[in-house]
Amino acid sequence: MQARIGIIGSGFAAAALFLHLHKQGQALSDVVIIGDGVLGEGQAYGAATASFRLNVRANLQRLWADDPDHFEAWGAAHIDDPKGASPVGHFYRRHDFAAYLQAQLAALPEGDAVRHLQARVTAITKENHGWRLHCDRHDAVVADKIVLATGNPEPEWPVADVPSHPNLVRSPWNGAWLPKVPMDARVVIIGAGLTAMDAVHALEQQGHNGTIALIAPHGMLPPVQTGWCPRAGYEWPVTTRSAADFLREMRRHLGAGSWHDQVWQERFEQLRVGINDVWMRLPARDRAKLLRRVGWLWSLLRFRAGPHAVQSADRLMAKAQMAIETGRLASISAVDAGWRCDVVKHDQRVPTLIETDYVINCTGMGRDRLLDQMLQSQLVARSDVTNAPLIAPDLRLFAPDGAAHDNLFMIGPGTGHDLGDVVGSASIARQAAAVAAQLAG
Repeated sequence: MQARIGIIGSGFAAAALFLHLHKQGQALSDVVIIGDGVLGEGQAYGAATASFRLNVRANLQRLWADDPDHFEAWGAAHIDDPKGASPVGHFYRRHDFAAYLQAQLAALPEGDAVRHLQARVTAITKENHGWRLHCDRHDAVVADKIVLATGNPEPEWPVADVPSHPNLVRSPWNGAWLPKVPMDARVVIIGAGLTAMDAVHALEQQGHNGTIALIAPHGMLPPVQTGWCPRAGYEWPVTTRSAADFLREMRRHLGAGSWHDQVWQERFEQLRVGINDVWMRLPARDRAKLLRRVGWLWSLLRFRAGPHAVQSADRLMAKAQMAIETGRLASISAVDAGWRCDVVKHDQRVPTLIETDYVINCTGMGRDRLLDQMLQSQLVARSDVTNAPLIAPDLRLFAPDGAAHDNLFMIGPGTGHDLGDVVGSASIARQAAAVAAQLAG
């Protein structure tokens, strides 16, 4: 099969790019999409359970930059979800946003021309002036230009030698494991981010009465989303050129106060408006230093939980049904009564032992094996910040010789290590629009 444009991936990033290509006037028959599952769902929005909700209110979940309220208006007209209401806005279910994307795709006049291959790209090689995409369940595809829109890779265990067992949930994102957990089962949740909050909320909503131990490296859960209002972006000084400058400027602008307050979140959101330009000005070693030392804190500040999940966590904590274990998982092993998690705490040399019936991996850790292949075969250059590919501000990937490929692009969360704060539908949709303009042009 041949195509002018190949899109690798089938989640939100791939669907957004496809829709923005149409908006730019690109003939959709020239495009082929390669990825498993329903286009637009991916890991984020393919959740089978109604308990998994978006962590931002409806008017912040965006596909079109020039029509920021499009999803909110569509949801009000097409979704019956009274439980999603909250004092700070409506937080729809994750699969509601997938339904919205399906409606946008179905409305395309060239909808019948969509070529979506149910396969995974396992390797990429050069093919004359284009690329050959080797697939696991399909013949190879040759494309003039390709876009990596693979999103977050499927989670892997943060420790080695974890056996395969139904009670050890490696990838919790689709929620298919939830109905299988007995109400009185002991549960250990590894991680303390938004995925962990989803798991906590879903368990509480289905009436779970067993104990829940949440292993959090820093002993903190994300703060709740407030009813913050957008303000003009913060003007970062041009003198912000080091890790120390970056932290100093953040502290100065955020000032005192609690991160639970609306005003504090509004100040934080102001910082994010222009943060990518500042991030790219920093030397690679400074970016690596910031990610290593305060990346975990940025994640807590950046990825706030929806009010529904926070309320569930508060109720479980108030009943002493859920406890937070500060530390890191060292191992998982089988015992007569189920499973044992060894947790290494910061102030102890001897691990804390937790016996449990179920272990839910909510670390979000995963490897993109296609990117690994591209790096190992020296198709792309390696970033000095992480082991990910080096990416240019216009979203082209660099070749090892230091020149950016003119026909190889990448969008989505994997670009954040070089470009800054690139997470969430609005940021990814802006990237999709930028790449679509280059490809169609």
